Amino acid sequence: MHRPNQLVIRESITLSLLAIHKIPFKTTTPIQEDLIFVPIELQGQKFRDIILINSKINLETKFIHIINQSTQKICIQELDVLGTIKPLSYFDSYPPPNKELQSVQTFINIINSMSCLEKIKEEDSDEQKHQNQQPDLLYGPKLVKIPDLEDIPESELIKSLDFNLKLLIQQRKQLESVIK
Repeated sequence: MHRPNQLVIRESITLSLLAIHKIPFKTTTPIQEDLIFVPIELQGQKFRDIILINSKINLETKFIHIINQSTQKICIQELDVLGTIKPLSYFDSYPPPNKELQSVQTFINIINSMSCLEKIKEEDSDEQKHQNQQPDLLYGPKLVKIPDLEDIPESELIKSLDFNLKLLIQQRKQLESVIK
């Protein structure tokens, strides 16, 4: 009888709550080609809030990803079996159970949400940072009084206007070109 190649925990580890963890693993037989890690359904109360993520495994793979979605720490013991290793053709030849599809979809959703966070964290330019540090003016162009029916030279007009100090140089030049 052929025993499946199993993926087991290399060393005991405690999973902190509400987090994704990289877990070192080993397999019961050596890896010689690209394979797929297929998680098993873990038994027991302590494992009910763990999500194991299907992963491509090869000679260079050192970790698998586990999500602890509970509000408690969970300890996984050395040599606990987390799943089996299947050939890459596994998903093409056998329809995977719903649990595996959910695991893959969960991982995709997590990665997508993390990539959105990176876009939000993009830094402003140095010029914009400087402009944001300037205090807001309590007065501005709408409060400046321009005498009626008088021709005002262009240079005096621009000097008499109070532009917000937070404007970028390019924005200020655009305003000046509109006034001219």
